[in-house]
Amino acid sequence: MFDLVKVDAEAIKDIVASLQKYLEDLRRDWNQVRSSWSDLSLAWNDPQRQKFEPVYMRILATFAESERQTESFISFLNNQLTLIEQRKSRLNNLQ
Repeated sequence: MFDLVKVDAEAIKDIVASLQKYLEDLRRDWNQVRSSWSDLSLAWNDPQRQKFEPVYMRILATFAESERQTESFISFLNNQLTLIEQRKSRLNNLQ
């Protein structure tokens, strides 16, 4: 019929905290990269920069997608934690 799945809520909380830290670090680092690119763009305007700009834009798009997916996964895990806590509460009320 149904298989019971044992889930360690603390392990989920740990991975959520790690992912949130990863996201904070990534955002901080990318803000520095964006700032540096902006500064560099003011001083560097030749064919080499124009050649590299599409590469930079692809890297930036990859960052944005990684950020979006990480946020989505954090949200999913937080929803799972809420469900776990609700189920645990219901089970405790039955006892």
